[in-house]
Amino acid sequence: MVEGALLQALVTGVLLGGVYALMASGLSLVFGVMDIANAAQATFAVLAAYLTYWLQTIYGVSPFIGMVLSALALFVVGVVIYKFMVSRVAGLMAFTLLYMMAMFLENTMIFTWTNLYRNIRVEFLTTSIGVGGIYVPLDRLVGFAIAAVGFGLLSYFLKYTYLGKAIRATMQNPVAASLMGINVKFIYLITFGLGLALSGFAGTVMGVIYSFNPTIADEWIGIMFAIVVFGGLGSLMGTFIASLIIGVITSIVGTYVSMVWSPLVAFAVLILTLWIRPSGIMGRKL
Repeated sequence: MVEGALLQALVTGVLLGGVYALMASGLSLVFGVMDIANAAQATFAVLAAYLTYWLQTIYGVSPFIGMVLSALALFVVGVVIYKFMVSRVAGLMAFTLLYMMAMFLENTMIFTWTNLYRNIRVEFLTTSIGVGGIYVPLDRLVGFAIAAVGFGLLSYFLKYTYLGKAIRATMQNPVAASLMGINVKFIYLITFGLGLALSGFAGTVMGVIYSFNPTIADEWIGIMFAIVVFGGLGSLMGTFIASLIIGVITSIVGTYVSMVWSPLVAFAVLILTLWIRPSGIMGRKL
């Protein structure tokens, strides 16, 4: 009985960790390339969930199509925000600007859509698959699949395409990249937009798995920062590993202690990482 509960918690945690990885990858990418901690990353993820929800509710658009449309919309928003706002400041001022933007956007969503909880409902994902006494929720399984595909495509893009290699070169040394003919300002523009687009995909997936409201961004951003710091600033592989670890620990705590304590896991990991190994488990390598 105990072993079955533990195995169930491990499976659930791994599936949740995959979604966490997609959610944190945009934050990790932007920080690794631009040294900007996007405090509004989770708020934009919530905005994407709302966009998908209302596209489904009002126009009957499939959440899977809505997810793509929301991600594209956030990419454009990210490009505009960086070009006209973020590019004019740096460091702590950029973080402050994005934090204030997150507060403004969160309150705007509350005013527009109230603070009631919503959920992106997909009928065929409301059941579970039983395998050897272990029940796998379809919504988390499909969410993990989407996250795995998205993370894999991002890794392929960064490693094997010209633009991806330019992004990695800019992260390693922007001055040298510029001397080699790379338009660093353009790379920053695309990277920031790509970071928000990734949060768009993740926000919709989280909206299918969990109920959400505008203030849920406060919890999501804590998880994102914990994962990015634990994995190593700018390391996508570190982000993926850290996401799985935090997802599993969160699931085990929720199973054996209480779900009330689960959100505190990420913050505990963040504090311990900053105390014991500030560079994270995989440093800043991408």
